[in-house]
Amino acid sequence: MIHIKCFESFKPENDINDLIKYVENNSTLVLNNTKDDETLIFTTRANGDVGSETYSDIDYKECVELVKILKNKFPNFTYNIDTVDEWVNINATKKDFYKNYEPEPNRIGYVLSYMKKNGVGHAYESRDEYGTGSGIEKHRHFLKKICERFIIDKTPDEVLAIADSLPISKPFKYSEKVLIQKAHNSDDKKYETIPNADFYVQRREIW
Repeated sequence: MIHIKCFESFKPENDINDLIKYVENNSTLVLNNTKDDETLIFTTRANGDVGSETYSDIDYKECVELVKILKNKFPNFTYNIDTVDEWVNINATKKDFYKNYEPEPNRIGYVLSYMKKNGVGHAYESRDEYGTGSGIEKHRHFLKKICERFIIDKTPDEVLAIADSLPISKPFKYSEKVLIQKAHNSDDKKYETIPNADFYVQRREIW
């Protein structure tokens, strides 16, 4: 799974296993997904009405009391409770799950985008031409070719170096968007000009 590298970097490492063990040894809840996911889902219907698909107030109260304990024992998670039919769930989300996150090399793509002063813009994404598994070099080549069309202030290699320095740290799998060229017009016929457009670069994970 692609989250393994991030999962292994999560500190303290034993928090995840200890949390699962504590919940399952001290309540009616059990883990309902994989411990490598961003959010651990613990669930119970010990007293729920399966026929009418209605959750029990007893189960809900158990979850409320359990969350109070978990917040103190395992503060590296955030917690919330939800209900689905006769089930009551505790969702435990790892804090900073995406901190220092780095996708597998064959899942890295690039985006060169522009934005005009009037809010009109466009994004050129390497994933539109090369999908997952096509190899990182094809995505790098795509970014450099797009830069040759539009970017005057920096070389394609300089833009690529900036993009490669950007951590993919957000839940939506994109790095921050970095300004690489302020709007200007050029008489150099080598470049395509988009009037009043600032250009940005970012890195992203593709699927």
